Amino acid sequence: MSRHSGSRAHLGVSSDSLQRSQECLSGHSAITTVPRRDRRGGGGGGGGGAGSRRQKPESSPGRQAAAGQEASTSCAIVTVSGNPERMFKVVLAGDAAVGKSSFIMRLCDNRFTENTTATLGVDFKTKIIAVDGRVFALQLWDTAGQERFRSVAKSYFRRADGVLLLFDCTYERSFLSVREWVDQVHEAADKSVPIMICSNKTDLRLAAQQQGKRVVEYTEARKLAQEYDALFAEVSAKSGENVQMCVTELARLMQASEDLQVNRANVRLGKDDDKGKNAKEKSACCDF
Repeated sequence: MSRHSGSRAHLGVSSDSLQRSQECLSGHSAITTVPRRDRRGGGGGGGGGAGSRRQKPESSPGRQAAAGQEASTSCAIVTVSGNPERMFKVVLAGDAAVGKSSFIMRLCDNRFTENTTATLGVDFKTKIIAVDGRVFALQLWDTAGQERFRSVAKSYFRRADGVLLLFDCTYERSFLSVREWVDQVHEAADKSVPIMICSNKTDLRLAAQQQGKRVVEYTEARKLAQEYDALFAEVSAKSGENVQMCVTELARLMQASEDLQVNRANVRLGKDDDKGKNAKEKSACCDF
């Protein structure tokens, strides 16, 4: 049972909500990829024009509809007000200098700074978002990527509801570290934690290719995400491309996962109540 379910058990799970949750989770194995714009027309953010030639990723019908509505505003950062009905803890992980702090800065403050200081230990911010008409609060924990801080990051994975795992698409070594990071999440978490793998710095990829550097392409990264049954998106903290949408997709999956956990807990409680009732009836019968 999720640690959140105790405080939100009164919400219950309707049949419609449960069905939606099951649809979201069933689409998870197919890998949901945030749609990319065709940038050959001079759109912001670099990264080349290969997006229009890529195969359309599989997705559940509900996600396709939601993603399609936002495809034209993939760089937009939305500010939401209101009282959140749920709160999720999201841990950002990945090697040093992959852009985790810049990602949070873009998402929360809608700005970008070229030169940021390295995170020491853990940093924290909160973002309020709207998902399918519902308001959620995300606690975003920015962990340091240096080797000496790995044990600190692992301690936060234990209590995470979701993980944003970033790598630098212009630096292959950070991509090769993704497997190690995913393994650490699985080892530390006491439940199945949704993971969104993000290929960051897509605005720099074309220039890196022209300089002869080895870059990580879309298909290669998506294949790795599929191996781990993780979500995947290509993002740019600099331009803001897909930053809001990939967080929305992760929140949608966290909601679905928690709804199912609450429902299963309620089913177990119902069975326990039935057992207790039958035991009392049997005891009363024996007394006579």
